Amino acid sequence: MFQKLFLSNQIISFYHRTIANAVDARYAGIYIIVIAIGNFSNMVELVGIASPPTSLTVLPIDQFQKLATQDFVDSVLTGVLDGM
Repeated sequence: MFQKLFLSNQIISFYHRTIANAVDARYAGIYIIVIAIGNFSNMVELVGIASPPTSLTVLPIDQFQKLATQDFVDSVLTGVLDGM
């Protein structure tokens, strides 16, 4: 189901290449959900990476522990199912 995984570290990533790679991946049919953990100061980059609609595919959380909550799992499933 998943063909590629892009990881972006905002400290070392090159903003324009990250988005360009994500656009290429989306054009190739890959659906991208962005999970932003912690301080995500560059929301433009995150939105540029994610597949539309970004209201469902950009998922900001403030702590790793929230990855295991049912609300978060439901958010990811909603984003995945919307992209199918």
